[in-house]
Amino acid sequence: NHSSPYGSSSRLTALKNAPIDALLVNGTINDQSVWSPGQHLAALEKFLDDVEAARPHLPVVLVGVEPLYSPRRTWRLAHYSALTANFAGMVGRHENVVGFIDPYTHPWLTGSGYAGHQVGDGNQDQYVGKDGIHLNGDGQEYYQDRIADELEEMPLPAAP
Repeated sequence: NHSSPYGSSSRLTALKNAPIDALLVNGTINDQSVWSPGQHLAALEKFLDDVEAARPHLPVVLVGVEPLYSPRRTWRLAHYSALTANFAGMVGRHENVVGFIDPYTHPWLTGSGYAGHQVGDGNQDQYVGKDGIHLNGDGQEYYQDRIADELEEMPLPAAP
């Protein structure tokens, strides 16, 4: 398996037939290599239009880009902030987008270290794996718990 871009026919087919009550769409630092902020916005708009056409009443919650240290370096900061703003801007712009979670602007992950190179300046020492990029098991659990906490406070309509 490998990832496919927003709106690929395989993703939309899977979504159309999925036994789900809501859709969570998570931003990623990997989008930087695919799109400029303007291209990302257009792709996101089209994807959300396609989701709404496939599942008109399916609630969608968007999550901004993951707040890892490496994408917070100067030239990337503006880029990832713009991608996160694209996600945030969809609430109220698309009827099915019912919420936005922002782990990037007020970062859930902090510091410059990781499990393979602990610096002691934030929680990334504990949550980012030895490769310095991907969340380890503890990091996955932490991140998922944070998203679940945000979802608990979000009034989600029931999908028909």
